[in-house]
Amino acid sequence: MLAPPPALLTPRAGLRTDPGRLVPATIGAVWLIYFVVNTLRMAVMTPAAEQLDMLPRRAVVCAAVVALTFVFHRLIHPLDAAPL
Repeated sequence: MLAPPPALLTPRAGLRTDPGRLVPATIGAVWLIYFVVNTLRMAVMTPAAEQLDMLPRRAVVCAAVVALTFVFHRLIHPLDAAPL
């Protein structure tokens, strides 16, 4: 296997990640994509009138799962620094 070029091994100042911004953005993006894909899938499978009634329910479920994901992140994050 080839080793990556040395320029890729050194961090650049513009690529620093801030977990305070990265975690919420990632969680939000994942569940937004899930919401859109699930809505589109169900729109193909069932009549549109039923889907308009389901949108608020689906949004509440996704919001609850986003909150649950944040709770799990807060519980698991301290274990990230612990040695295996």
